[in-house]
Amino acid sequence: LFPFVKGIGPTPLPRPVRMYFYFGEPIDTKRFDKDAENEAKRFALRDETREAVEAGITYLRKYRRQDIKKDLLPRVLLQLKEFVAERRKS
Repeated sequence: LFPFVKGIGPTPLPRPVRMYFYFGEPIDTKRFDKDAENEAKRFALRDETREAVEAGITYLRKYRRQDIKKDLLPRVLLQLKEFVAERRKS
């Protein structure tokens, strides 16, 4: 089965929406090299990773809410306004 794609109208063409990516700081795992079998330390690493991922998701959600260019129409209108302003300067 093909995956269900919700695109523009009934087509599989992707919607013109912004994608948001966040790359957090690397999590140092060297401190666990000698204690890889220690269950408590494995859970601590898991919890640290989960907290870092959740913090990144929270940051992106907040950023997306404040992004005035997230939707196509406002983005196009703003670019058109900037284009017209540049043309008037020259």
